[in-house]
Order: sequence, then structure tokens, then C-alpha cells
Amino acid sequence: MSILASPFFLLLVVLVLAVVALALYRKMVANMEDDTVHLSTLEANAIHRQEDIAARLEKIDFWGKRATIVTGIYALVYGAYQVYRAWVDSGHVSN
Repeated sequence: MSILASPFFLLLVVLVLAVVALALYRKMVANMEDDTVHLSTLEANAIHRQEDIAARLEKIDFWGKRATIVTGIYALVYGAYQVYRAWVDSGHVSN
């Protein structure tokens, strides 16, 4: 079976695409962020909008960090398995 046709490789691709999608979504949300400090009660809507965007960014960061860690660990395990399989297939290990 080809390495590209492996369901484990396809899962890795899906995980990487999910991490990239989260990063792009975070970038999109961060572009809406207003860095100006609003203190007046007249600017209550701006203050609430800043709080909402900050909360959204916090959630995205929470899931983004975990997805990145899971993807990295999965990639390392998958890569180690592929190296081991290539080593066994080369005949250095007898069954």
C-alpha cells in the first residue's frame, strides 16, 4: 500500500489542515480586534465588542494549542513508525 493511500497518513493530513484552519480563523478574528483603550461609558458597545473578541480569541487559542500538540505527537509517532517499517522492509531485521 502506498504511504499516501494509508488511512493513518490521511488522518495526519486532516489534523494538519484543522490546525491551519484554526490559525487562519484566529487571524481573521484578530483582524477585527480594536486595540484602542475605551474608558467612557459612551463607548460601552466598543468595550463589550472588545471583550467578546478577546473571549473568542481565548477559545481559539485553547483549542489551537491542543490541536497543535496532538498533531505534533501524532506526526512524530507516525514518522517513527514509517522509519521502523522502512528499516524492517530493508532486511536489517529478521522476523
